[in-house]
Amino acid sequence: IRFFQSETNYSLDNPSTELSKYLQLGDIYVNDAFGCCHRNHMSITSFKNKPKSFGYLINQEIQHLDLITNNQSNQKILAIIGGGKMDDKLPLLENLSKKVDSIYIAGGNINSIRTNMVYQKYLETISHNKASIYKMGDGLAALDLESTPKMINTNTIQNLINFFDIGMNSIIELNELVSKHDIIFWNGPLGVIEHHHYNYGSKTLFEILK
Repeated sequence: IRFFQSETNYSLDNPSTELSKYLQLGDIYVNDAFGCCHRNHMSITSFKNKPKSFGYLINQEIQHLDLITNNQSNQKILAIIGGGKMDDKLPLLENLSKKVDSIYIAGGNINSIRTNMVYQKYLETISHNKASIYKMGDGLAALDLESTPKMINTNTIQNLINFFDIGMNSIIELNELVSKHDIIFWNGPLGVIEHHHYNYGSKTLFEILK
């Protein structure tokens, strides 16, 4: 149902006519979509009259997050934040900045940070918390996904370009950070992994963390 418009366009004020169909499919609602729990989608917020539970995947995610939130053994923690929805990352970044030792920001988030002073000031504010904050320093960039990309510095003043994958210097920096930490929390890809030109960075990080 993730592909149905009625799922993602759901509103409590304007419920979908399909909701009644879904309510007849079972007796108990089990949510195992960890990455969507914060969203106001039909399958997340509309099943009000059903017994509810969460599934094995969410339970596993919670157990892993406990390592970060409790950290009773006082291990060094690095959070790698990728993806492209910067607005969704703000609460996460603020919470992490108070609990982990280092935060590395990459992926499409860099495009938002480069062009929006609000995000820049936000990162400056949370940098006074516990975590040291690092940002991707170079990457593969182009005007769009169909244009030929170039490896350039993220501090470039060309506003029309977009970064679609992390660069080699940044991967080297990230590898060094990984080696200095005990626990790695990775959220979101480092590039547009659906495109064959821009999945190298995420694949490389996966190999580093194996």
